[in-house]
Amino acid sequence: MDCTGLFKEGEDPAQISEAGEEKALQLKKLDRAIERLTLRERTAFYFFHFEKMKQREIAEVMSTTISAVESLVHKAMKKIKKELA
Repeated sequence: MDCTGLFKEGEDPAQISEAGEEKALQLKKLDRAIERLTLRERTAFYFFHFEKMKQREIAEVMSTTISAVESLVHKAMKKIKKELA
């Protein structure tokens, strides 16, 4: 099999593989951190960061206030950052 052109000149395939493994490990840590959130925190975080919903929209869907959504997203981010540190 000819692998010519798969890597840029001077790139070490071992380093690329190592970087991929590190990224996979970080994604696993992120997934575990998200799983540890309360259901309301996880829901607000998901809608805000993955669905790109506005806080007003999230508040409507979750039957809560905008300030509650702000608080839930903030708490979720704080917990996730602590888990990843």
